[in-house]
Amino acid sequence: MSKFYIRPMELAELTGFYERIQRDFSCGEYAPYAVIYQQLQDHLQKALVFCEGKQDLAYSVCADSHNNGYVLISLLAVFKEFRGQGIGSAFMKTSRVMYEHKQAILVEVERPDHAKTLEEANSRRRRIEFYEKAGFYLIVSS
Repeated sequence: MSKFYIRPMELAELTGFYERIQRDFSCGEYAPYAVIYQQLQDHLQKALVFCEGKQDLAYSVCADSHNNGYVLISLLAVFKEFRGQGIGSAFMKTSRVMYEHKQAILVEVERPDHAKTLEEANSRRRRIEFYEKAGFYLIVSS
C-alpha cells in the first residue's frame, strides 16, 4: 500500500493554503480568495491535499463533479521544501488512480509567451515540462 494519500482540504484550511497559492503562482494565475472559497463551498471546485503520514506535501484545486466526465486541475503545487523529490509526480500518479473512472484529466497552465517577466515565463515552462513528463499533451489555445 502506498505511503501517500490525498485528502480533501477543509474550508477552514483555505486561508493558509491561499497564502501558499499567492507564493506559488503569479498574480493573475489564480482566482481571488473569495471566489475560490465560494466555489469550494458550492462544490464547484474541490481542494485536495497530498500527504504522507500526517505531513502535507502538496495541494491542488480542481473541478471534478461536472457530468461531462472530465477533471480540470486549475492549480497544483508542491510545498517549496519538498520540491525536487518526486512529490509532484507521486501526486499525479495518485490523482490518476483516484480519477481512473473519469473520461480524462485536463490541466490548465498559463502560456509562457504571455508572461510579464522572464521568471514567470520560466516557471510556466517548468510546469508544462512537468505535465508533459507526467504524460499530458500540450494543447495551446489563443
